[in-house]
Amino acid sequence: MFSEWTSEIDASFARAVRDRLSEIGALGTERRVAADQPWTAAAAVEQRLVEAVDSLIALDGGVARVMAETAGSEEPRRIFAAALVLGSAPGDAFAEAAAATLRHPRPDVRAAAADALALCRSPAVGPALIRFTDDADPGACAAALQALAARRQASFASSVVLLGHPDLRVAVAAARCLGVVPEQQAAAAVLRRVLVRDPDDTLAVAAAEGLVALADPAGLAFVRGELEAESAAPSLADDVRVAYLRLLGLGGEAGDLELFFRSLESSPRDAIAVGWFGHPDLVEWLLGSLDAANEARRSGARASSPGLLSPADFEIAAARALHRILGPADGAGAAREAMSVEGSIWRAAWARARGRMAGGQKHRFGRPYAPESTLDELGGEAPVGGRADAALELAIVSRGRLRLETGDWVARQRAQLAGARSWLGAEGYPAGAFPGRRR
Repeated sequence: MFSEWTSEIDASFARAVRDRLSEIGALGTERRVAADQPWTAAAAVEQRLVEAVDSLIALDGGVARVMAETAGSEEPRRIFAAALVLGSAPGDAFAEAAAATLRHPRPDVRAAAADALALCRSPAVGPALIRFTDDADPGACAAALQALAARRQASFASSVVLLGHPDLRVAVAAARCLGVVPEQQAAAAVLRRVLVRDPDDTLAVAAAEGLVALADPAGLAFVRGELEAESAAPSLADDVRVAYLRLLGLGGEAGDLELFFRSLESSPRDAIAVGWFGHPDLVEWLLGSLDAANEARRSGARASSPGLLSPADFEIAAARALHRILGPADGAGAAREAMSVEGSIWRAAWARARGRMAGGQKHRFGRPYAPESTLDELGGEAPVGGRADAALELAIVSRGRLRLETGDWVARQRAQLAGARSWLGAEGYPAGAFPGRRR
């Protein structure tokens, strides 16, 4: 009778743990806001997620039971929940168990574990992940480095060692870690050495981005060299070309205009880069490209069905880039006009604005650029999709001092942005200056 009673209690306890793990996994999925939704939409879900994790940790024996209930699981949401609970519980042993969730052979399960590990509240998780990289297989090692970079707990020494790893995934993740470690001068020196050794393009992009974010001139010098060579004899994969164009747009100077123009193609990602660059002399390129895309859409609709008038991706990207430079197409109807994809509307907006936009200045939403506009975008109701670019821009204009992780908890991001605003207010920044001009 006693054994039956204890078995029933144990089964009931196991069900309670499984139910809470399912809830945590579901909330983790819900937390991933769609790219076109405001990033703050995750805040309410995150509060429920924290409460669910804390309630499971508070169960006597609950954390230990998590390991038993998720051993051998193939379900990404379940592994996310296990890693988040284990990495939020106090103690080195649970932190080690959280890191071990990355050993799963399936990439999607590892990715879920890495997402959770980036959020775990235990400070022991960082050291556990660093130790984990000593003997992990390449896929797991790269995932651990990604989590360390997101947590801002990467080790300079281990990142330097892993930069020479034969697996490109590990080397790239190590380079990205070096872009966020506290030892900025030493990290920049290492990343410069990477670029002079003719690295794989993917590794070169990661190293160049780290240097640009750290305000090291070698980063932009490398980017300019690669784009000059591409302009003369195209050979780069398009993802690589666009990655360099993005860095030039976020960190370059007015003198990069001609190179930037020669590097452009009529693609949505190119239009996005133009918007971040903010040079008014590229508005005509955006308008001409948008007109051509408008006409192609109308011609296609006439040839098939009058109802097929949905804007193309390029039209949307070009309109957003124009809005980023010029501001709303019509202040009186900002909410509606800002998202118009009609070239004629934006040409009228440009005709009104061009007289007050100095050619040698960077512009953002119709005004000479100031870092506060980046903070406003990061702290406001901006869609998730563009925040990584804004966070990199913030790092660039602050010379690597302000590194926001856009996947972090909303509450922590808000606190960091409040501190960033105070820092920038004391720093001072010339209105309309391009970041590259201040290096």
